[in-house]
Amino acid sequence: IETFDTSFNRSSGPGGQNVNKVATKVEMRFVLDTADWLPEYVRGKLNEQNRNRINKKGEFVITSDRTRSQVKNADDCVDKLYQIILKAGEVPKEPDQATVERVKKL
Repeated sequence: IETFDTSFNRSSGPGGQNVNKVATKVEMRFVLDTADWLPEYVRGKLNEQNRNRINKKGEFVITSDRTRSQVKNADDCVDKLYQIILKAGEVPKEPDQATVERVKKL
């Protein structure tokens, strides 16, 4: 988590006075191009698949305001990033013979 720039902001939505007083929304960001802890092909896939999460500075931004707890929202951000990286790191499967034949007929 040292490689992330983490900030806490006031969240929106229900929560009564808590939402006005406590900064529970978590925003984690890191510069995608300099994230040497990720393999090059995963960085490329992250760039392709998640353009809406990358700002003009080239930072990959993940936010969470699901709960009223800062710690739980920070954990949620880490979980989101984990799932995104897993998806980006998947190697596509080779099509089976039936699919190849079906495509050839088109």
